[in-house]
Amino acid sequence: MKLLAILLLFATLVFCKRVPTIRKNRLVLLQKQGTTQIYREVATGIVRRNYPTSKQRQPFMQEDGSFQETVTINFDKPFSTIPLVTLSIPDIELTSIESTGFKTDALNLTPQSFDLRIATPKGSELKHITVSWIAFGE
Repeated sequence: MKLLAILLLFATLVFCKRVPTIRKNRLVLLQKQGTTQIYREVATGIVRRNYPTSKQRQPFMQEDGSFQETVTINFDKPFSTIPLVTLSIPDIELTSIESTGFKTDALNLTPQSFDLRIATPKGSELKHITVSWIAFGE
């Protein structure tokens, strides 16, 4: 699990243009501008969702034909403050009749949890998606 967390950390932070190092159980992010931020609390996770048939997608379809599902993620251990959450999409299958696109958001952040929203526009059919997340606390 620790190896998975480190691999997720490196994969996600590459897109944020930050170089991570770990020192004495503290995660240190060296930012591009030369400033250093130390995060003492870190949590990681993966959410997998499968919607192979339209019947399985139906509960999440909106009136305008778009798709939206919200999943509440509870942290194993609460953070001392509201954490910074980053999301990445390592796997997705999306078919389209009219338009292609998808969106993921971290909403309603609290020290105990956050809501992960997965959405696609009208005309897109989401078959499956994997979202990995990392939360950083002060």
